[in-house]
Amino acid sequence: MQSTQHGQIVSFIWKIADDVLRDVFVRSKYRDVILPMVVIRRLDAVLEPSKAAVLDEQRWLIENDIRDQDERLKRAAGFGSEPEIDRLSAILQTFNDLFADAGFTEEDRVKAMRNIEGPIMDAIAGNATLQDTHASGDEQNTMLAFNDAFRNALSANVSTNLQVYKKQQDDRLFRQGLERLVFGLYKLRMTPDRQ
Repeated sequence: MQSTQHGQIVSFIWKIADDVLRDVFVRSKYRDVILPMVVIRRLDAVLEPSKAAVLDEQRWLIENDIRDQDERLKRAAGFGSEPEIDRLSAILQTFNDLFADAGFTEEDRVKAMRNIEGPIMDAIAGNATLQDTHASGDEQNTMLAFNDAFRNALSANVSTNLQVYKKQQDDRLFRQGLERLVFGLYKLRMTPDRQ
């Protein structure tokens, strides 16, 4: 920015201060008012492109009684991290660890993941009881309803997941890990794309 242009901006700001703040503040206190106003205006200008998206997101969060709004609003403004990618990476790592420790071959893991992500997840996501419980926002009851839906979906698809079905029946830790893994996938799928 050239010094003449900078000087014009400074003069413009002080002119506004004289017009608006005269007789409200002592001239020596203008800087205590002007600096915060400039910062607020700059923030407003930076956030202007995403303002509508942030307001829509906040309205949606309030309507759905979601209390933890900070990350979602940051993402709507374009400043948040991408937790879906982080969660998906963590889910895939958990899946690989869980299945590798259980003695599944690479081919078995790929087949299991395709079945879990496909027909099993479709059955879980389509479970009316789970949908109602999930909509209520009660995490504990959602997990209980999810566990029932997951067991039903796995049983209905036992022919394509026989090895996984047997392992989760015989190994409590494997079953718990698998339930957490698939619950993470379910939450990822059911989180509306609000970006």
